[in-house]
Amino acid sequence: MFNFGITSLSTRLLGVAMAAVLSGSGCESATEKEYANIKPTSGPADFVGGTRLKAVLAESSDGTAVFLHWRDTALGINCQFLPADGGFRCFPDSKQYEQALWTGSHMFADSSCRQPVVASPPTGACGDAIFGTSADCRSGASRFRVGARLPEGTVVYFKSAAGCAPGKFDSPVYATEPVADTMFVGATPVVAASIGAVARVDLHAEDGARMPLGFQDVTGGFRCRPGSTTAGLRCVPTNAAPVTIGFFADAGCTQAAAVELTCGGDRISIPYVLYYNFDNISALHRGGARLSSAFTKPDANSCVADDSKKPAYSVGEAIALSSLAPARTALVKSANGLIQTIDQAADIAMPHFDSVEDGDGECVPSIMGDGSVRCTPRLGSLFEPDFSDAACTRPVWNAGFKRVALASSDGSSCRENGVRLPSIKQVLVAGDSHRGPVYRKYEGAGKCDLIWSETNAKSPYATFSKEVPTGDLVELKITVR
Repeated sequence: MFNFGITSLSTRLLGVAMAAVLSGSGCESATEKEYANIKPTSGPADFVGGTRLKAVLAESSDGTAVFLHWRDTALGINCQFLPADGGFRCFPDSKQYEQALWTGSHMFADSSCRQPVVASPPTGACGDAIFGTSADCRSGASRFRVGARLPEGTVVYFKSAAGCAPGKFDSPVYATEPVADTMFVGATPVVAASIGAVARVDLHAEDGARMPLGFQDVTGGFRCRPGSTTAGLRCVPTNAAPVTIGFFADAGCTQAAAVELTCGGDRISIPYVLYYNFDNISALHRGGARLSSAFTKPDANSCVADDSKKPAYSVGEAIALSSLAPARTALVKSANGLIQTIDQAADIAMPHFDSVEDGDGECVPSIMGDGSVRCTPRLGSLFEPDFSDAACTRPVWNAGFKRVALASSDGSSCRENGVRLPSIKQVLVAGDSHRGPVYRKYEGAGKCDLIWSETNAKSPYATFSKEVPTGDLVELKITVR
């Protein structure tokens, strides 16, 4: 739901399965492209910058917006809010571009395996400082900044179950400098006035920055988001863990356990537990205390302690799904044709600011050849095409996209305030299917090679019928709030 500048705790806990259920991806309106007449109760103006954090968005003329990132002007990085210290902190953004590194702490500069090194330089493609997280569920987590390059020939040590041993690594390595979480801006959820059983929640940062966060179930006292349940769409607790098949709370493997899919920090309990029936939440329970160990069944006759060290919790009493506030997920089409997903509970309607569509699927802010920012086909369809002729002049591509965006040679462009967007040279519209030979031009080879003498009927290619004029694509303005 609200994936704009914040990685929700539910996504961290429940992974892909829960994210799909809670996104409302199975709602009929999304599949059938039916548009609701809902007026959002929050908009781009609800992203307010502070003395240090600035909100960076791509906005259309009618107010539809895509939130790009928070910009930490003190550290010169993009950041996203993650749970920390009982609230949130704006940690380096790992999804906007290659700014944050994640490593299992397996490569070190010392024979005790206590000084991590990485194979990434201290600055990214746009010049921002590189931070990272060294984490696994056995040793805990720590954040670091990438430092100086170590001398050529530096011995690197690798950590494994067998211990810490020297090994060969041919690429350059860089030192790391530990940093405290308090280096990053903190924030606290603030509940606004309720409308019936639901209230809006905003995130207030310590530097004065603010952003919409989601919903609060007033009766239950928990943050929630629309989720597909066997009792219909309901506002489901976000601070929850799933009952994971194959994990148990007792040495006899008879009592189900809830297991976080990430390390989970130092929490001693979990408030809520969810059961699933395929894509629907089938039951909600109170959570329980953290277990010293979960148990698994390697075979039908054994029950052993789990050695992954992932946090596991006991499961408490059931809560009726019908007691949760009804919710709704719908599509709303703006005046300029952009389509935004809206989550609604009671009379509070909050857009998904992380993405928009244009009628042919998701579109993303991109930089065109004339320097303007437009909403072009999604990143997944950015590629160099194949061709239907031996001279490699008539492009074709695997069918499945009505339109495709062709990247320019530089791939992406860096702008002020940490903005890095795809650079697009053309947007093409699919035409007739192509079942003949397919050719490919290999960069630097200077020739056009046959790769298929005939296309597979199960994976047809499409020709292109026309190029979309830049002026026909919805223009977006980069705004800093």
